[in-house]
Parts: sequence; C-alpha cells; structure tokens
Amino acid sequence: MPLRLFDVQIYGASIGVLRMPAFLAAAVAPFAVAIVLERFGAEAVLLLSMALAAAVLAASLVLRERARRLAALASGLDTASGQRP
Repeated sequence: MPLRLFDVQIYGASIGVLRMPAFLAAAVAPFAVAIVLERFGAEAVLLLSMALAAAVLAASLVLRERARRLAALASGLDTASGQRP
C-alpha cells in the first residue's frame, strides 16, 4: 500500500521523513523514562505512560472520525444522517 502512495524513485526518502518522529521518540524514550523514574519514581512513570496512552487513544478516535467523514463526503453521503443530499 505505501508504495502506491509514493513515487518509486522517492519512496525511501518519503518513508524516512514520515517515520523520523517515531524513530526519534523511540531513541529518546528510554532516557526520558529513566530520568522520570530517577527524579519522580515509578508511580510517575506509570502516570506518564497512562497519559501518553490516553493521548494516543484520543488521537486515534479523532482520526477515525475524520476518516469516516471523508469517506462519507467522497461517497456523497450527508455525514449527519447518512443519507444522500
């Protein structure tokens, strides 16, 4: 699927740019968790993990709703009623 979204010549560079935030987060996470654990304790690490998980869940729900609306618009349906205008 991703290869269909990008030109074959620039696929690697495009995916690299899109994945860069995830790579950076994966590289920084162990150090950040160690610092939080050292300064604030295990409970703070658990609270931080729960907060991040809640943020990811909220972002996923927002993206799901946007995708549903875009699909409805693309098919010509009214997003509120599910009926064609």
